[in-house]
Amino acid sequence: MYIIRKYWYMLPIVIFFVSLSLFASNAPAPDISTFGGASTNKANQYNFAQVIKGTSIDDAVTISWDLDKNQIATVTLGGNRTLGAPDNMRDGGTYILIVKQDGSGSRTLSYNSAFKFPAGTAPTLTTAASSVDVLTFISDGSSMYGVSQLDLK
Repeated sequence: MYIIRKYWYMLPIVIFFVSLSLFASNAPAPDISTFGGASTNKANQYNFAQVIKGTSIDDAVTISWDLDKNQIATVTLGGNRTLGAPDNMRDGGTYILIVKQDGSGSRTLSYNSAFKFPAGTAPTLTTAASSVDVLTFISDGSSMYGVSQLDLK
């Protein structure tokens, strides 16, 4: 009784924290498949455009394309090149490669066997200086099925 009389003013605080702990222990676990209201395990509808930031990948004799970091990528060819097997292909992933000729032009691009094109024929890129071609791919996780849009102006 003495304790209650001495510390009676703290009773509301104690009740608050006891209630809070009981509520928290009965709370459902958070759904980690959602982020910002969107869910990864169901179809989502957005009220505004969702944009994937384009990146540049380095020009090299064999061009490396990490799809986890470069879903939409641009490369400027500085010589005749080969597009190497892409890293991190995902089943159902859609990928875009914008290929630009440098100021000299006349650059060619060959493709790793992971890249598949209609009728088995890889596109011949536009070779005029500073020209732009777009390659669009859908992956099944082991191959990249692509189409091309050439000589975009």
